[in-house]
Amino acid sequence: MAQLYWLTQGTATIETLDQQWTMTPASVGWIPAHLEHKSSVVSDIEAFIIYLPITHVSSLNSQAKVIASNSLISALIERIKSFNFKDLTEPQQRLVDALVDEIASSQSNDLFLPLPKKDNIRRLAHWLMSHPDDTRSQNELAAEFATSPRTLSRVFKSETGINFSAWRQQARLIASLTLLSQGMSVTSTALSCGYANTSSYITAFKARFGITPSQYFD
Repeated sequence: MAQLYWLTQGTATIETLDQQWTMTPASVGWIPAHLEHKSSVVSDIEAFIIYLPITHVSSLNSQAKVIASNSLISALIERIKSFNFKDLTEPQQRLVDALVDEIASSQSNDLFLPLPKKDNIRRLAHWLMSHPDDTRSQNELAAEFATSPRTLSRVFKSETGINFSAWRQQARLIASLTLLSQGMSVTSTALSCGYANTSSYITAFKARFGITPSQYFD
């Protein structure tokens, strides 16, 4: 069975072998059948999970994705979530096809982090994702996780495609979305995610998302 996550409140993550996606309100997560993954609740959520037989989703590829929902997707999910997929009528099948086509044609959002595969480096990545306020240097973190700064840099670049400092910046910004969604002030969010001051956080956030933190959930 493939899985379709529809999040209407809170934040959650979906992690596969090579990346972690963050779901915020009004987003849809697609997990292909047989793809090893785990999902975690980051803050209190309201969500639906729909299990879709492979025969109904052949037009979707084998890659996980998270997309922004829209009025059409939301309306289709509202209709489809109570269907008996073992015995769909023709009109029901057309609605499922429409939803699958809409998801297939939608662009993935950018709330994901590529993950390193090397065990100790992956543990470090998980630590930083859950502790964005950790301001220790790369050298200090390397020592804590039994590696060298040079190896840390090399593994992040080769296994995630980006350098360690850029990855860490992305991890902090994505982590900040959970705090903002809970109503935390921009200043408190900045300090909770390792930024020295509010202005540096706003500058980084706007460079990443194109809008300010206070505008993100408007």
